Amino acid sequence: MNFASRLLLGTFALVLTALPAPGALTFYGVPTVRWGLLGGAIGVGNCTIESFEDVDLAPGLQVLWESPAGNVGPVSVLPATFNPNTDDAFGTAFIGGNYDAARCLINVRTNDTKPYNQSADYGDVTFLFDPPVRYFGVSMHQSEFSPRLIVNGVDKGTVQSATGLAPGSGRIGYILIKADGADTISSVKFKNGVNPSGDGFTFDHLAFSTEANPTLIASGFKPSFWGIDDSSLGVAGASIEDFEDATLVPELLLAWDAPAGGVGPAAMLSNLFNPLTDDPFGNAFVGGTWDGARCLISARGNQSFSYTAGANWGDLILTFTPPQRRIGFSVQQMDQATRLVVNERDVGDFTSISNLDFNGQRQGYVRIDAKAGSRIATLRFANGRIGSFGDGIAIDHLAIGGGCFQDLNDDQQVDDADFLIFVIAYNLLDCADPSMPLDCPADFNNDNLVDDADFSVFIIGYNALLCP
Repeated sequence: MNFASRLLLGTFALVLTALPAPGALTFYGVPTVRWGLLGGAIGVGNCTIESFEDVDLAPGLQVLWESPAGNVGPVSVLPATFNPNTDDAFGTAFIGGNYDAARCLINVRTNDTKPYNQSADYGDVTFLFDPPVRYFGVSMHQSEFSPRLIVNGVDKGTVQSATGLAPGSGRIGYILIKADGADTISSVKFKNGVNPSGDGFTFDHLAFSTEANPTLIASGFKPSFWGIDDSSLGVAGASIEDFEDATLVPELLLAWDAPAGGVGPAAMLSNLFNPLTDDPFGNAFVGGTWDGARCLISARGNQSFSYTAGANWGDLILTFTPPQRRIGFSVQQMDQATRLVVNERDVGDFTSISNLDFNGQRQGYVRIDAKAGSRIATLRFANGRIGSFGDGIAIDHLAIGGGCFQDLNDDQQVDDADFLIFVIAYNLLDCADPSMPLDCPADFNNDNLVDDADFSVFIIGYNALLCP
């Protein structure tokens, strides 16, 4: 299918992480309903975690306090540890500020409390990174005047304007910042929101990583094209899982992570779900099948629960073995702004990524392509939990692989330029060779070698020239 035909079908592409670009910073706010969740559940997997349980900070991290009463730092050893439940002689304002374990960091240069009316002691906090990082996350508590967020010395607005997390007395939420393209993060400053400083707040579960985020492009197909053929979706030749029987395709494991408990990961479905016959609680998922009679839902174990029993409607986690360059799936009945987490990193909310709406009906079909040597190892639908309600989501026609994976320079055709890239990898042979491109993209059969077997696969795409 040519480019013009794709436009007529109503596809929309959005670059999530730009291929080498001048650089960009993206800010997210994870609401307090996810307070205490770890790793991929809040989008900080594969990161170094500093929870301030002892005075020694993680290598590469320093903290600076600045206040009218004086400055301390930058330091890699804290002046003290702070347990908000036991170490505050002046009140109870900071109880609950610990994200995990018992301790957290407070915006006082001695890392303990002062009388609440001594505003000069409550100042700014700066986190510094050497080497610079590509990913940053931290929880925030008790910020009643949303501080300004200054990254690499540049004012990015208030925490509320940048992340959507509102100030208040209590838990604010979890702040995520990612650097894309050529950009990195060397410092993150929280500049106190009142003058003189005054406001007291705490941080915990600080996550950081120098590892680049996955480079992805997502294409969304509007619901008016529900059920179109695989070639039009760009997943021709993919392994398709339609959830019609209990045995999943070999490349896939499924898990559910809900407040009421987890299920999986497993290679078999414990329940099959037909929205016409297997939902005694209503008809919300009628229309969720792309083809066939069954689909997959976000209720743990793939069985329906009462729609108000939100603790049973959790995150849906897909694991791909081996990691994939392309996946696709249909989505139906999404009512809330579900976030997508790829390789345990938050890459954005579903609607922004796909350009599809969440409206409680059919959203459409989404194809996600990994670019620039990236692979998709895991995909988590981080459910938009609000209060006691967890959103019910149906997916179907999961496509794994397919498309034009022989297109090694991502220009939508397999030509001489790709052949030259392949020849270099072929001559290196071993994917473990330090000179091999990241993730060894020319190893099409995933045997950690680029050899004659891969050449046979490459020639098929080369002779076809244009990607489907």
